[in-house]
Amino acid sequence: MEKKPTSATVMGLMVGLILVVYSLVIYFAELYMQTWSQYLGGAVLLGGIISAVLMHAKEVDYREGFGSLFGFGFKAAAAAAVVVIIFSVLQGYIFPDIKTRAIDLAREAALSSPNAAGNERAINESIDRFEKNYTTFIILGVIFWQLIFGALGALIGAAAAKKIQKPRSKLINLITNSMDISIVVPLFDEEESLPELCAWIERVISAMGRSYEIILVDDGSQDDSWKVIENLRAGNNNIKGIRFQRNYGKSAALNEGFKAAKGNVVITMDADLQDSPDEIPALYKMITEDGYDIVSGWKKKRYDNKLTKNIPSKLYNWATRRVSKIKLHDFNCGLKAYRHKVVKSIEIYGEMHRYIPVMAKWAGFRKIGEKVVEHRPRKYGKTKFGWERFIYGLLDLTSIVFIGKFGRRPMHFFGVWGTLFFFIRSRHLYYTWSF
Repeated sequence: MEKKPTSATVMGLMVGLILVVYSLVIYFAELYMQTWSQYLGGAVLLGGIISAVLMHAKEVDYREGFGSLFGFGFKAAAAAAVVVIIFSVLQGYIFPDIKTRAIDLAREAALSSPNAAGNERAINESIDRFEKNYTTFIILGVIFWQLIFGALGALIGAAAAKKIQKPRSKLINLITNSMDISIVVPLFDEEESLPELCAWIERVISAMGRSYEIILVDDGSQDDSWKVIENLRAGNNNIKGIRFQRNYGKSAALNEGFKAAKGNVVITMDADLQDSPDEIPALYKMITEDGYDIVSGWKKKRYDNKLTKNIPSKLYNWATRRVSKIKLHDFNCGLKAYRHKVVKSIEIYGEMHRYIPVMAKWAGFRKIGEKVVEHRPRKYGKTKFGWERFIYGLLDLTSIVFIGKFGRRPMHFFGVWGTLFFFIRSRHLYYTWSF
């Protein structure tokens, strides 16, 4: 099985370790109090984040959007910040002379200033306050520089990466005619369920009297799923196939399926037969007659393990509702229906398929509905997802909130925090040098 692309977290941890090594070199060379060494550290961070974004672009071999690349770089910068903050706190205990030397230099500089005469007591009290809150000031300083150089690196890296990326997948069957319904089915190792699923979909839509297409997106399956797709396509011209050479994830599969879809209504469902095609007529009606932009399925009665899936899913959905203000019970349900314009107005990447309603809302599609749907027990194979999807899901929620609100104006975010840290630092300098 081909190796998956390195995650933003791993990239960020590597950059953070490089910064730690740099700090140790500066320390042992006794250059840690030199101003130029701090700016050089910022340049190391900047270069590290740019390199991480470029490496990501080459690994995925796919023309992602600017927001996706920037989000990857920002997540990497955040992971690097965690490493640097931990090291900065620990270094005061591991190398106590750094703190002592910094305080002594601050005291010497303050006492030798022209305004020091007669204010020695106030100066010493100010320096004592600085010593007492030394760790807090160090942490705030690290966060400030990480935000500035990390965000700048993500912006530069994303802009550069756009020029080196290549197309990722080959569309097997070019679709030229519009139709009533497009069924997009992302799949990974589902050879057993595909014939039954396609026959079921064909039976339901034929009874509706609507034109349709079934777009099967093979996300790098290791079994004979692609051979099954080819056989199904040979017997039914309404079946189309998209194949990835390796596994890129559900979001990438849906994104390619959306690009290919020509239906006035686009319906997504999983390939494992846990989503029932019998729901298609009602979903189609809610879009075409009731006027919804999106209708999301709600698996009110589930057949999953309560401890590993149901409880984490409820927590995840609660958090997403609170952040997005969208009243859905099951954001992660694979069975959804979309108006054609919706899927052509958004781009999904990473693990963002969970947040399509959120992205659609920010794109201006606000009529989002919900329908209770049947959740069937798994008939073939086993689940492809584990606990980590909920952790990644919450991290991706943070990223998408940031990109959705500040993607076109990132300096509005960094400017606020930068201004806040500036005033904190200015206040500290005032107490340190003015007495």
